[in-house]
Amino acid sequence: MVSGVYIVYWPESEVEYPHPEVLIHRQYHADVLDPLHLMSRFEHVYTGHPFTYDPVYDCHFIQHRHDDLIFVLTTSNACENAMSLVVVLSHFKQILQRYLGPQSLMRDTIIDNFDLVYELFDECLDFGIVQITDYNLLKEYIKVEVNLPKLKSPTDKISVSDDDSSDDDESNDKRSKSSKSKHKHKQIKSTHNLAVKDDVLNEEHRIINSAILKTTAGAINWRPKGVFYPKNEIYVDIVEDCEFLYDLESDRIKRNDIEGKCHCRCYLSGMPVCRLGFNEEHVSGIEKGELSQKDNLIKNDDDEEEEEEEEEKLLSPEPSDPPDAKTKQKKKVPLRNVQFHQCTELATIYNEDLVSFVPPDDKFVLMTYHIEQQKQAHKLPLFMINPTYRVVAEGQRLQIMCVLTSNYRRRIHCRDLVIKIPVSPFIFDIDADQISAHQLKYKAEMGEVGYKLDTSEIIWKFDNLTGRKTIRMMAEIPLKSVEGLNGDKVERLLFKRGEQVETDDDGLDRFYGVNGTSASAAKDLLVQSRAKTDHCHITMTFSLHMMTYSGLKITYLTVNEEEMGYTCFPWVRYVTQAKQHQHSNADHHQDSDFRFRLGPSNFQFAPTT
Repeated sequence: MVSGVYIVYWPESEVEYPHPEVLIHRQYHADVLDPLHLMSRFEHVYTGHPFTYDPVYDCHFIQHRHDDLIFVLTTSNACENAMSLVVVLSHFKQILQRYLGPQSLMRDTIIDNFDLVYELFDECLDFGIVQITDYNLLKEYIKVEVNLPKLKSPTDKISVSDDDSSDDDESNDKRSKSSKSKHKHKQIKSTHNLAVKDDVLNEEHRIINSAILKTTAGAINWRPKGVFYPKNEIYVDIVEDCEFLYDLESDRIKRNDIEGKCHCRCYLSGMPVCRLGFNEEHVSGIEKGELSQKDNLIKNDDDEEEEEEEEEKLLSPEPSDPPDAKTKQKKKVPLRNVQFHQCTELATIYNEDLVSFVPPDDKFVLMTYHIEQQKQAHKLPLFMINPTYRVVAEGQRLQIMCVLTSNYRRRIHCRDLVIKIPVSPFIFDIDADQISAHQLKYKAEMGEVGYKLDTSEIIWKFDNLTGRKTIRMMAEIPLKSVEGLNGDKVERLLFKRGEQVETDDDGLDRFYGVNGTSASAAKDLLVQSRAKTDHCHITMTFSLHMMTYSGLKITYLTVNEEEMGYTCFPWVRYVTQAKQHQHSNADHHQDSDFRFRLGPSNFQFAPTT
């Protein structure tokens, strides 16, 4: 049982708020202190040593941080399930993001929408007992208008004279007619379902579905009755996040894992039953000949099958004999830690190898899974990179040569590929003045190359890159000095982490540009780059559409609604990506999970003449 819930504003990087500020709170029971004294205790616990998180006056804190906000739950019961309360806080944060927007969860928006937050407190936690944390159900009867800042259009400030009013009215009528015709034309061409947004949310947004109260206590409490769409559609997205680590020194894969999610968006009428089949033995090992409805079988074209066979030959480390058609077995995708949504019927998975479920309305995550690609020996990395750092004493410059190879099919296009090549400030004495004066020289067969001072990285960007390509890039960075640079120094300082300590006098001299110092900001950025936690990994972020690195595919998809018997339009999409994530609010540096670890063999030193 929860004693109270608090939304606290406490940024880590600002000095203006050294103490937590309670924005909104709801106290359900009087077994804890008042918010002022409680937050002082929370500050003492939060800023203390990590091994001294003990209960304070028989009060336990459960917190979940999001940027500058901290969601805190307090309870006096020592036997409370802490992990369930952590899940409740995570779901509550997601509900606020769905209402306010993912980028609008800030201090001002929380204060401006206090009425919405209080209603969510009452519905999600009733007298401290968890009730409802599903956004699809809460949105049916919590219809508070969200108060978000809006920018005024520049036409609002322009005053119109009386003589031109008639001409403006005629032009406005023409524009309104043309806009209506364009709007109708867009509705005909659009594949999105706009019926509910136009009819319910705009005109009758105050009307509450009468069946929603029975839904929370029914057997299927994740989907209300009475849902209707004129066009029934279901969108299934299989998104895989790659976690990859390759050691360039030993030429070995240290880590090659996949965190996958199956996202669904359902715009279906009534109470439909959906059935999904995968090409994995333990989830859906159903054969094609056993299917009664052949129309629902998702087949690949002959060209795609040929490309898949060529891809297997390309990704195989050693050429294998051609398999016999009779002895050809179904490939296995080693799924681990599979977790399903509560709407899934587990009995059909064990008996029929099919995922059968009654989908919630709108967006939800059907399943999550984990795959260890190291158990698939025939799978090579999607990208391989071979960097070389060459120090040229003549001219005092650093040459960086990089060769990139893509190992996926030619038809697949990689979007938003960003490669970050670090230049360690602990090893190289970079001439920041010349770089700030646009003296960076580079040459690349494809993409754009630039240098980022605050993180001391070379950024190599691609908008679109096809498969089975080898691309080269070379960049040259000026150095102040190359004295003492050798293999021993590189091996000693390659994995160094820390900050450069400077005195107040040095900072004042650099601020005013006196005593032989420069007031340029380039040197400050280089000093900040020393605080970066990683200078020994090349990181990559990308997005590959219409393919899964694990090979998981949907082979069977059907939707059945007994009462209406409508036809459904399914849409399936595959995405393989490597995302960027931020460590903390105080450290604004972002890393990727697709990394290549540098080694001493990647550094070369040209002999002096």
